[in-house]
Amino acid sequence: MREYRAAEGERLDTVIYEAYGTLESDVVAAVIEENKHLLVSSVLSADDMVYLPELETKQDESQAKALWL
Repeated sequence: MREYRAAEGERLDTVIYEAYGTLESDVVAAVIEENKHLLVSSVLSADDMVYLPELETKQDESQAKALWL
């Protein structure tokens, strides 16, 4: 499992996309399962630790790059 230290104002969906190149529901669900401590806010704080499980994904350039605008 990789660890990522968030910057102030980042969102979990953008961290997921940068790490995996996709926002497929199974990928998002797996990351959320490992990061329940981050679900209190839609925006991450500086130095929040995001745990990124090892997942196999296929990148799809036509997919959305964020869940929220």
